[in-house]
Amino acid sequence: MKALTPRVDVIIPHYGPIDNLRLAVESVLKSNYNNFSIIIVNDDPTINVSELESAKVRIINNKVNLGFAESCNIGFYNSNACYAFLLNNDATVSKNCINELVKIAERDKSIFSAQPKIMSMFDKQKFYYAGAAGGFIYIYGYPLCRGRVFDTIEKDVGQYDDIIETFWSCGAAMLLRSELLQRTGGFDKDFFAYGEEIDLCWRARILGYKHVFVPKAKIYHLGEASFKKFRFKKYYLLHRNHLNILLKNYSTLTLFKIFPIKLLLEFLSCYKFLVDGNFARALSVVIAVCSVFINLPSSINKHKSVQDRRVLSDKQVMDKMVKQSVSIYYHLFNKNSFEYYAQFL
Repeated sequence: MKALTPRVDVIIPHYGPIDNLRLAVESVLKSNYNNFSIIIVNDDPTINVSELESAKVRIINNKVNLGFAESCNIGFYNSNACYAFLLNNDATVSKNCINELVKIAERDKSIFSAQPKIMSMFDKQKFYYAGAAGGFIYIYGYPLCRGRVFDTIEKDVGQYDDIIETFWSCGAAMLLRSELLQRTGGFDKDFFAYGEEIDLCWRARILGYKHVFVPKAKIYHLGEASFKKFRFKKYYLLHRNHLNILLKNYSTLTLFKIFPIKLLLEFLSCYKFLVDGNFARALSVVIAVCSVFINLPSSINKHKSVQDRRVLSDKQVMDKMVKQSVSIYYHLFNKNSFEYYAQFL
């Protein structure tokens, strides 16, 4: 008998203690969506999560920590559903979350991903830092969200309750159309963690696909459950990966214009960290830049692979990018609401 609703596999990559994961699974099992299963990809060989296994929950155990990106890919490869709903192990979903995301995705077959409203688990009136109410990006590779610009996070008072097309969906919670996901090749496993969803969404946009924000779907996110003890590694990955995102996805001509300025901005950030006494963060920038140049041959190959498949031009892709300097307006003129930057899209 044909299912009344398309099948969804909820993929939860896991690393760390089981308590948060248990809450995430329980929230999904209470969903009012009627055709889903859960795939837990356990990246922590020291943690036994077998107690969560059931008719609805399947567990895949990795022998070593492969990183968020590759663990998600393993989940995708083991799914045969119409949609994959990627969920962080420290997030809980509202009962209607999956239903609302699928409902919108089913309206337009060119939708690659759909993101729910992502709220803080600590303060449920405020957006969560990552994702918030939909992801955008400054042309030099700095992400921002409706509801969050740099470290300024807004309260949710209904200001972003419209369904809109965005530039990227957050990996903390995103519904992905499996057919289109296969065409992009999934996450870049070399990213390990951080920025992999922006890279994926950018590649999908190059192929002509869309990303949307769905306000009626909602999750609550704790955050940093896996990287809380590894701040230096987190900052290194953030800086390295956001440089690699540009190297992969801009055309060669645009890259020659953008990348030198991006490097200058990174070193200015490094200088600011030194002035502020944040020596570890400054060092993470230097090591990240060095790593990018050491691995440049690999990046060139990835760049060529992406560009060979290009459907939309950089100009078309940049239609959903912020064109003016977020840093200048934010730090010098105190423009800390996304609504201000929307005029520069």
